[in-house]
Amino acid sequence: MAKELIMENDSAVLWYHPESKIVHHQIKKYVYGKNCKNYY
Repeated sequence: MAKELIMENDSAVLWYHPESKIVHHQIKKYVYGKNCKNYY
């Protein structure tokens, strides 16, 4: 299944799987404050 990289930074990675229309994320470290607002 192919995936498209949507976003990657030191806190998280976000992918989109177009065939199944699923958004998948991986949290690398705790996200809080201003960085959390930018992530979501």
